[in-house]
Amino acid sequence: MSDESKKKDETVQKVEQCTTFSFTPDSTVIATGYDSGTIRLWNINSDKEMLVLKGHKDKITSIVFSNDGKIFASGSSDRRIIIWDAFQGHILKIIKGYWGSVNSLAFKKDDKILASATADNRIRLWDLKRKWKKTQELKQHSDTITKIEFSPSANILASSSLDHMVMLWKVANGKKIGELKGHFSSVTDLVYSPDGKALVTGSSDGSIKLWDIEKLKEIRRIAAVNTVFTSIAFHPTKKVIASGSSDNIVRLWDIKNANEIKAIEKHKKTITKVAFSPDGSLLVSLAADGKVKVWNVDDILAEADTSFLARAKKALDIDNVKRIVSNLWDKSIGRIVELQEEKVQVTDSEELRMKIAQELPELISLMNENEELKLADVQSRYNCSKTTVEDVIIVLLEENKIIGTFNTFTGIFTVQHEKGDFSREESLPETSVDYARTCFFCGEPINESMTTCPACNEELARCPVCKLTIDFDDELGVCIYCGIKGHLSHMKEAVKVTGACPVCRKNLDWDAEITEFKRTPRKSV
Repeated sequence: MSDESKKKDETVQKVEQCTTFSFTPDSTVIATGYDSGTIRLWNINSDKEMLVLKGHKDKITSIVFSNDGKIFASGSSDRRIIIWDAFQGHILKIIKGYWGSVNSLAFKKDDKILASATADNRIRLWDLKRKWKKTQELKQHSDTITKIEFSPSANILASSSLDHMVMLWKVANGKKIGELKGHFSSVTDLVYSPDGKALVTGSSDGSIKLWDIEKLKEIRRIAAVNTVFTSIAFHPTKKVIASGSSDNIVRLWDIKNANEIKAIEKHKKTITKVAFSPDGSLLVSLAADGKVKVWNVDDILAEADTSFLARAKKALDIDNVKRIVSNLWDKSIGRIVELQEEKVQVTDSEELRMKIAQELPELISLMNENEELKLADVQSRYNCSKTTVEDVIIVLLEENKIIGTFNTFTGIFTVQHEKGDFSREESLPETSVDYARTCFFCGEPINESMTTCPACNEELARCPVCKLTIDFDDELGVCIYCGIKGHLSHMKEAVKVTGACPVCRKNLDWDAEITEFKRTPRKSV
């Protein structure tokens, strides 16, 4: 092969992939960041490239415009934050440190403060008026922070993390003022409602939740799907949110009724980001292969109206139920507003829910530690829907009436007995209750509450994702760079969502560079 041909092949191989994007506040320009460290600004109306900006040395991870549109900030895996003049493309300030990759950036509404979340699990606040001096450092998250955002109506910053937590911070003093608890896995994204009174969160547990910020309580669960939600966006004027997920689907959801309005299956890889333009006219989606797609929101909602009517007509034919449907139709959210039935379709009653809620804790108390309860078995027992069982289990978990872990992907509840199963205390050995796990190093029985193994005196090995102890017989995944070990499924899930090791933050291929660990025990059991 000639030198000229080799150069051509190298050029082809170095095609840039888009890694993030952001709109200007007036919706006229979109900025795109690439794995090469380049940033490009595009005129949305003409599709013409306006500026090409070079200043970063590695993948662009975050871009955010100030609320007046005069400047924007970019974060990168090169550990740098660069402040740019949005009109001329000049670099105004470079902020760099030893904190690792910059995961998320956010401007306060008055543009006086820039917040950054970095790979060291910390949030830093930078004061524009004081030449970008650091004023606060917030550090209560125990794992990678996935997203930060300022409230549009108050002096509050929200942060989500792989530690399953959402935290709320008072910007003035940097104090944590609240937590939102309810997700059973990594919280991958969050977004405020336009009025700032509510917050929507997406998680790798397959759920999207709506929260009341003032009361710090969950309002409703908007979605429960067998996927990992990677990104969410709130429409600026409609009661609609968009979601992107690991099943390559962009979905639109009606917030008020928690209904799926539209599913768009046009991407071939995991959706990494979705966002509405500030004027609400466009929806943009980005996938892991760097492909960006732009959708007209009115067109999507119009299609959703049509598909909804088709499904409704089909349902009426199948159920053979005579109904009188009013002519009232709400175009803003694409749903029938009033529906009167001559014959009421059979649904799960409140009495049935109460019955399940009363009987399920007793049933679970009779099960062994780590025994699995399948949703399908409960459905069959009570002849009810999957949603009903999921709702009851989640409520029981939140009220501490049952103890265990619930995977909404597989529909399996794994039983745990925090204080032992006293109903069978006489017939079981004491160690089967108190020592439910085994030491990763020596295989001797341990308890989850311990910090060191009483047999080998080693500090208990814990998964960096779920924070639970690693059992002697657990299937493990190991990062090829730093060697950190965790539960195989959790390590792969974390790398799928973030593209990097949860500890060393090196970019990883979840399928090829998280490998199964075959350990040699220190002693036989």
